[in-house]
Amino acid sequence: MPEREALKRIEEEVGSESAPKEHRGRSQGFGRDYRLTQKGDYRQVFADGNRQGSRLFTVLFRQNGLSHPRLGLAIAKKSLKRAVDRNRVKRVIRARFREAIPDLPGVDVVFIARPALAQADKAELHQTVEKLLRRLRCEP
Repeated sequence: MPEREALKRIEEEVGSESAPKEHRGRSQGFGRDYRLTQKGDYRQVFADGNRQGSRLFTVLFRQNGLSHPRLGLAIAKKSLKRAVDRNRVKRVIRARFREAIPDLPGVDVVFIARPALAQADKAELHQTVEKLLRRLRCEP
């Protein structure tokens, strides 16, 4: 109990507004600014995007005219049948993308799953996503 009172007193003195926004009761996710949310955004990347590939993913990307990258995901049921597997892959891609944000140029990136993804193990998935994001850092 005394610990709670001490924490409450410190919070009152310092104020909760002094904490960085990302630490104010939110997870370490990335906001809507870093996601492709509109159908038109996806269409532009699919129509005009450059392509990088691996055994597990095709990655489409194009300059977005912004100062930060944005991520889109196309993980189809055709590639991974179970929702739990699709969600796991999306979590891994988001986590790696979040770590790479400071190093990426202003590009829109769409990860498209390939059928081989169903047989990939966890280590291969992590390694492939990291490798593809590293390639994007080097793109002009």
